[in-house]
Amino acid sequence: MKLKFSQEQIDIVRKWSQFDSAWYRHEYPDVKISTMDPAYHYLWLGQRIGRRPSANFDAFTGRALKPDELLNLIKGHPVKTGYERIKFEVDYRRVHGKHAHADLINLGEAENAPKSQSIAIQVHVYYANLIEEIAISLNRMPVKFDLYISVPDESTRQEALVGFSRIAKLDRVDVRIVPNRGRDIAPFVVEFGPLLATYDVVAHLHTKKSLYNKGATDGWRQYIIDGLFPSKKRINYILNELKDSRYGIIYPQSFYNLPYMAHTWLANKGVAQAWSSRFGLKNIPDNYFDFPAGSMFWARTDAILPILSADLEWEDFPLEEGQTDGTLAHCIERMFGVVAVSRNFKHGVIADQGCPSPENSPRVGGCGITL
Repeated sequence: MKLKFSQEQIDIVRKWSQFDSAWYRHEYPDVKISTMDPAYHYLWLGQRIGRRPSANFDAFTGRALKPDELLNLIKGHPVKTGYERIKFEVDYRRVHGKHAHADLINLGEAENAPKSQSIAIQVHVYYANLIEEIAISLNRMPVKFDLYISVPDESTRQEALVGFSRIAKLDRVDVRIVPNRGRDIAPFVVEFGPLLATYDVVAHLHTKKSLYNKGATDGWRQYIIDGLFPSKKRINYILNELKDSRYGIIYPQSFYNLPYMAHTWLANKGVAQAWSSRFGLKNIPDNYFDFPAGSMFWARTDAILPILSADLEWEDFPLEEGQTDGTLAHCIERMFGVVAVSRNFKHGVIADQGCPSPENSPRVGGCGITL
């Protein structure tokens, strides 16, 4: 690869007191695999996608920097953003310290769920051939719940009524045909949002296939659903955590093959900025942040209430044209995590026992993820 930066520029990063080449290579295995110089990688790409130069560095500027801006900041020269002048104010806050917004948790077991806890589960069924798979998982529910199902047509509605009717703890089922807009997100917040807001706890699932990535995330759907509905006693444990702890939203650690940069806004930051006030937000995060990638989770309704009660309409979501990013649905998927934190709740991220994050990793949501 032809070098884009001079050796002098690379050396500025390498000699920076806050850059740890060995840590960077270990923390981001794709750098090690590529044999790229860690300092080069950070200057070229790492900083722009939210990677950290060392384990304890927590002084990002609020936006991605151009390489020459990064070099100027390292040298101690403030950079003008157009709105303000920024500089690194380096401190050494540990990401997993008292200000951390997410915890990796190992699910225990509980004999009983909380009493008098109203529970709703919403499932978007686009692929009817996955009804049985999801019904098997929901049949692990240890307590009564109401089920709200969105489908694309009458044929799928009939299959859903039959397929989900055999669930032992099902108290009430409501199946509705919805427009093909906003993937699984619009049915959740537009069709059922006001209803779901009346419950104490909600879960959201969908028949995810991710056909666009040519099999790169095969197994992702099953991994998430098995994490959310592992067994009766572990579901009891999740329900107790949502009642008695500060966890407002609980979901599995990100799938092992999900890229690190998926835990940024990607092409959705402009959409997020435009809609943030609608969801009660004054600020939105930059760089890496935690959220339920894949948009399946358990949540206290008051943790995500601004989304459920935002009075969104179907027309707010574009017609389905195979979009893979940059829509309101992709934005809201990330907003579930952001809004919960803004309401002083934490994330409970169910640890992937087969691929745990390294000790002291700044990433909670990711697991062996690559670029």
